[in-house]
Parts: sequence; structure tokens; C-alpha cells
Amino acid sequence: MTYLCELGTGQTVYLENRDNLTIITTVSRGFGQQQESSISFNTGQWIAPPEVYQTPHGVILKSIATQGNHYIEIQEISHCLIPNHPTNNNYHQIPLRQITDVPPSSMTSTPSMQPIKMGNMRMNLNQMEMRMGNMILQMGASIGTTTKQRFCNNCDAKVHLEDRFCSSCGHGLS
Repeated sequence: MTYLCELGTGQTVYLENRDNLTIITTVSRGFGQQQESSISFNTGQWIAPPEVYQTPHGVILKSIATQGNHYIEIQEISHCLIPNHPTNNNYHQIPLRQITDVPPSSMTSTPSMQPIKMGNMRMNLNQMEMRMGNMILQMGASIGTTTKQRFCNNCDAKVHLEDRFCSSCGHGLS
């Protein structure tokens, strides 16, 4: 069972109970950006729908489960298990809407982006690689492997290991 909670600040919270886990997915949307985080807590199976309360700093989730009541504070995209029920009785309850499932993350498909350059550092998000000087980091690359490629620190063109000058821009290589 999954519940949806709209906080009205461009933030949506999805609450789900799977096996003994309470899974919280927080999606924050702003102009031109989106942040998403997900975390789970071992609370046991829910025996009643969760409750969400508005606080001055965010919301508090009350999970009523086989392992007792659990309270989780949600602020922006951070989540923290708190030891007991908050003492402020002025918090108002936010209505939850039951939905069939959590929608797939919109973060899984990233639009094509041009490489980002800052000084001698270059990042390419399409292939998930970062180059800085002669160092290359790639997602999925095995630890301990070395690459025999070299790049110009001025224009980022490929150069041979033995080259003393870049054939593309003429920059002196060290």
C-alpha cells in the first residue's frame, strides 16, 4: 500500500510499507530542477495507515506498525528517526491519499548534456566520466585498471603519451 502526501511547497512525499520496511520517497521540484531521495526504516508491517503532521521545520511521519509506533522527521530531502512522539500538540495533520504504486523516478532518464569544462577538468554526464589532467574516472570502470590515454590540459584533445605538444592547439604538455 502506498500513500501520497502533497506538502504544497513543490514537495511530494510517497510512503510505502514493503515487508518490514517503511519506505519514504521525497520529491522536491523547483524551477528547472528536481531533487529526489529515498530511505527506508525497519518499522515492521503497518497495522494502520500512517499519519503525517506539519511542523515549523517540515513534517513528522507516524508509522503505526507491528513493532510499535515510529516517528520520522522529514525536512526537505533529509529524514531522521526520532525517539518519541513530539511534544507539541499544535501540529496539524496533513491528509494522505492512497495510490496504487509509486511512480517511476523521473530522475532515471537524464537529457543529453554537453560536456562541462572547468579549467583542466572536464565532465561528461552522458558517459559518466570525469577527466582532470591525465586522470580519468569512469562509472563502471574496474578498480585498479589504468588507462593509457592522455589528454591536453588546455583543449582536452587526445594526445599520444610521448607527445610534448598538443597537435590540436600547440599547448606544451608536461
